[in-house]
Amino acid sequence: MLDRIRYFTGRHMAARDFSDADAYHRSMRLLHNRLLHGWGVACGLEVAPHQRAECGVVVQCGLALDCCGREIVVPAAVAQRIGWDKWPKTADGAARDKDYVLVLCLEYVELRIEKVPVLYSNDACSSATYEDGRVRESYALHWHAVKEADLEKYGWQPPKGCPPGTDPHACADAGAACCLDPHCPQGGCVALAVVRGDEAAPRIDTSQRRFIGQAPEHLTHICWISWTHGGYMSASQFTQVSVRFDRPLAEPKDKDDAGPVGINERTFVMQAGQQREDLDFVMFTETPHLLADRRTAVHDVVRPAQYTGQTIQVTLRCDFILDCRGNPVDGAHLRGRLPSGNGVMGGDFQSWFRVVSDDEYKRLTEASGTTGATP
Repeated sequence: MLDRIRYFTGRHMAARDFSDADAYHRSMRLLHNRLLHGWGVACGLEVAPHQRAECGVVVQCGLALDCCGREIVVPAAVAQRIGWDKWPKTADGAARDKDYVLVLCLEYVELRIEKVPVLYSNDACSSATYEDGRVRESYALHWHAVKEADLEKYGWQPPKGCPPGTDPHACADAGAACCLDPHCPQGGCVALAVVRGDEAAPRIDTSQRRFIGQAPEHLTHICWISWTHGGYMSASQFTQVSVRFDRPLAEPKDKDDAGPVGINERTFVMQAGQQREDLDFVMFTETPHLLADRRTAVHDVVRPAQYTGQTIQVTLRCDFILDCRGNPVDGAHLRGRLPSGNGVMGGDFQSWFRVVSDDEYKRLTEASGTTGATP
């Protein structure tokens, strides 16, 4: 609706006018949400097993936008039993069909509440007529049994691409006929989690649910480093380099494996040398890994004395370092200041320092009155 009410003194106002005024502002707000922010989980709504297995899962509080731009607010954590009864059986009825999974969908719901008397109505001749006076914007959680191959129809985002030789039209997303028209998944579902396995050992997957831009305070940042950016570190200190995050990271699967995500030798990299020459990788005694607190990443150094006089370049590839909510760390090291971040998930954290002898470190820090900063 693009027609606004034009107000003037003496204008007669009917219920239609007030409804249209509300509809105008609401429709433009939802259009703004959808076209400028997209749809998906905005914050929170983490899904985890309930401490009592029979209670299923717990969905934490949070907010999502559905495909129409409507805000779905879950104001408090809520338990949701897993809909095992919805899982189709095999042809003989002896077991669950392994081609299916369960999808937990968050959906927008409107509830009419607060009955109030109608002061004037053609139907109120003999007795008072009542109408619902308010609309409560609420939510519903539903389980859907979906084939693995059809998860994308429910807003899940499995990785996909166009291998060489593939018809590019086969990979293209046709989308809606017009950018103003919503392109919605089944039932307007905002998929929060996919459950696989069985009652004894349900596996909850939230890795490919749809996200929209996060507010900076909802992202994870690098909040401390064990060196001074652009400064000095003494050779005796250069045995281990540490980085700390302001929120726990995702549980590591195997600290000795350079997997696709997490802290490992591919995502926490140190190189030594000068900018005018090729940089050599700083070798480690143990693969860079996350400590038990899940907030501190460490890189142990082999034979640190050999790097005396060299500049150490530190890189953390935060596109692949995920926090406990499954979001990439906001790692941009703007102006060399901490905490890191530019309000966008991911990015490379870049920093450097020079390794000097203990005597030179003492002289430099005493001269500058700092603890390793460039004088």
